[in-house]
Amino acid sequence: MEGIGMKKIYICGLAASGKGLMKQLLDGHSKLCMMPFQGFVLKDMMAYDFNSLEFNLKLSSPYRKKYYKYMPSFNITNGDSPSKIYLDEFIRHIYYSYDLYIASRSNKIWGEAGEGVEALIEFSFDYARFEEDWFDALFTREVNISIEEFLDIMYKCYFNNWKNKYIDTNNIQAMMTTVQNGIEPIKWLYKNTKNSKLLLMERDEVGFSYALANKKSRQEKKDLYVQLYNISIINLLNSYRKFSYSEEMRNNPRVLIVDFNGLVLDTHNTMIKVADFLEIEYEDILTKATLNRVHLESGGISFTGKINDNPYESLSSDAIDFLRYLYRGPGENSTGMKKLYFKVKACKLMALQKLNEWVQRYERLMEVVKKRYQ
Repeated sequence: MEGIGMKKIYICGLAASGKGLMKQLLDGHSKLCMMPFQGFVLKDMMAYDFNSLEFNLKLSSPYRKKYYKYMPSFNITNGDSPSKIYLDEFIRHIYYSYDLYIASRSNKIWGEAGEGVEALIEFSFDYARFEEDWFDALFTREVNISIEEFLDIMYKCYFNNWKNKYIDTNNIQAMMTTVQNGIEPIKWLYKNTKNSKLLLMERDEVGFSYALANKKSRQEKKDLYVQLYNISIINLLNSYRKFSYSEEMRNNPRVLIVDFNGLVLDTHNTMIKVADFLEIEYEDILTKATLNRVHLESGGISFTGKINDNPYESLSSDAIDFLRYLYRGPGENSTGMKKLYFKVKACKLMALQKLNEWVQRYERLMEVVKKRYQ
């Protein structure tokens, strides 16, 4: 991983799609180094409005304009035009990572060792040196770089200062990280990185909806079925699957779609395919969940071999059929009465959810009015 131009592996998908499991299975490979913080640098970089400073009132002030004239900066190419990134803009809008700072202060990184079971792993990181390294690489030299070169610099500075990682920096074949949920991060990475491969996590609609509904119902203490038939979640997954299986993604040599059920129930063969796609040698540790090569599966806990939140063991056949109806429409084997029943039920569901949206909007409006006239 000498210099910039490193290989990058991004694990993408939606919530409850298996990103976390894929991260833990790849973590222990002898030639890969996992970034333990999801969306490190990426999240803010994707949201940054390039050239926004040029239209900022700061530069219209003679004093501030002179101030910026002497402020350290570097140039980054966004599309066809370069953008100047000043140090204060970088600190406020791109650089800051809460997770990394807290982990470096507490000397711990967090990992999940099964449902409801947390693991804390030792983490030794030289945060001060990390800041010196990226400042020297970006601002002291006033570099002119692409977005991908910027990411490579930040990743290299990070790995050079992670003191207790199990792999030597010079032996790293590729870096890996999970990416925040959604389609837009995938599009952004595909556009702005070339020396990268994308793992798109996929899950069948019933399993995805049930896992997400189960999680939300526990966290928010709401009825499972209210979450299970959430139209916005259904629309989100339909959009994600349409994008993932588009010709551009499906036939792309930089993209591999990984099925969650296969990852859990046929881990060995699935990880052989993943290793082949990533051009790395298959190792037995790829079937074991680790964090910085510390095994997370202990005390009878296993992340593979069985789907813990299996809807086909918990939901009735009617509930599963109705969920499929919401995703796909009426099936060929459905009777006329069942189709009519599902159609009426779906219309009622959408009307209730639309009413709930209007109620929430009204409540937010009343809060604004109340604050305004207090």
